[in-house]
Amino acid sequence: MGLPPPDSSFNISSVLLPRDLVEDIDSTSELLSARSDKVIDDAVQAIKDPKATIDGLKTNITATVDDGKKKLTSAAKDVRNKAKNATAKIVST
Repeated sequence: MGLPPPDSSFNISSVLLPRDLVEDIDSTSELLSARSDKVIDDAVQAIKDPKATIDGLKTNITATVDDGKKKLTSAAKDVRNKAKNATAKIVST
């Protein structure tokens, strides 16, 4: 039994992971590890001082809602201004 002739179209690099993908996997692994450590630390702190944790959550939620309101108000003003400009262009032609 002999071996078949080599396949000239075969390229070993087509079956290997690209170097940057391996680096991405490594950095993602490190990031996940750091985040899991933070989640554990936050959980420990929440158990030790639940009132402070709840107060912190309230503060974060309030800030997020306020930021959302500002963005919506700004977007609404932008739409109103664009509508006024479009109307003015239509009337002026």
